[in-house]
This record gives sequence, C-alpha cells and structure tokens, in this order.
Amino acid sequence: MQKHSKPCFKAFLILCLGLATFVMHCSNNKVLQKSNLKKGQTVALRMSSGERVTGIIIKSTETDFVIRDSHGQAWKAPKNRIVSATGPEPVYDLSGHVIPELQIKAAKHHKNTFLFSISGGLLSMGTSFFLSSMISRSQGDDNHDAVIYGGTAAGTILGTFWFSRIGLAKDRNEAIKTIREERYQESVLEEQERKEQLEEEINRLQKQIKEKK
Repeated sequence: MQKHSKPCFKAFLILCLGLATFVMHCSNNKVLQKSNLKKGQTVALRMSSGERVTGIIIKSTETDFVIRDSHGQAWKAPKNRIVSATGPEPVYDLSGHVIPELQIKAAKHHKNTFLFSISGGLLSMGTSFFLSSMISRSQGDDNHDAVIYGGTAAGTILGTFWFSRIGLAKDRNEAIKTIREERYQESVLEEQERKEQLEEEINRLQKQIKEKK
C-alpha cells in the first residue's frame, strides 16, 4: 500500500504546483500610484472608509476621480481618501493617451490563444508523458501508471495554460497595435480636415477683402 501511495502523492504534488502557478499568473493587477492615474485607466480603489471602487476613470480633477463602474454608474472618489490603487499597467497610444482596457478587450481576437493552447497542450502532453515514464522507471516504482498518468495530466494542464498565456499576450499586443494604428489614422484625418477648414477660411477672408476693394 505504501509503494502505491508514494507515486500517487508525487503526481498530486506536481498537479498542485501546476495549479498554484496557474493561480499566481491569473492576475495581472499591479499596485499603482494614485498621483499617476489618468483618464481612461482601469483601476480598483480602496478608500479610507473601507469602500472599494472599481471601474474606468472618466474624469480627473485636482481633488477627485470620477469612476464609471461596469454597470455604467459614476462614482466620485476624493483623492485624499484613496488608500491604495491597483489595476493593469496603462497602455498608451502614439499620442500619449490611455487606451482603455475595455477597448483592448473589444478589439482582441482569440486566434493565437486558441492555436497556442492546442499546439502547446499537445506538445506538453507528449513531453510530460515521456518525462513521467523516465522518472517512473528510474525510481523503480511498482505502480508506474500512477506516476505516468499523474505526471502527464499535470504537465499537460500546466503546459496548456503556459502556452495559452503566450497566445493571449500575442492577441493583446496585436489588438493594441491595431488600436494605435487606427487612432493614428484618425488623428491624421482630423489634422487634414482642420487644415482644409483653415484653408477654406483663409480663402473666404481673402475673397471678402478683394470684394471690398
């Protein structure tokens, strides 16, 4: 009975380590300085009263932040009552403006996440099966199946998650790149429109001056 429980325990330990890594990597929130918070940024604020306010900064004054939560409700958060602020690192466009996380999420596809998860899962399954088999044989365990199956399952789960994170990051970067390019094109068009309007106004004024003469 003892010989059978040992490999099972090893497999369980490997699986726990994989799941622990999964949990640690799930959150990308970081501690933010409230003095650096900007309009458009996604934040979670903890107030001195114990209240927590989470959402997007839609307005910033000298004394307050106005936060819009996921339900569309606006909350005023006095800056001098903010105890801590957490959230994802802000992403900026080429003009230095914050790109809201909701916009990144809306522009993001999941092609790379899907492809990396499938290919990474298959690769991890094969690799973990091979390594588990080698470990089982080298240690001379009687119950080889428990070590092999447990190690393969844990390795597949951890590998699939790791590769999916790579694909997820790639999808996010592509979405950010797309938004930056779109905003740049919009700014170019807006600048061109302002230039044309200015030229039209100059021509109109010149025409009026000639008519008066």
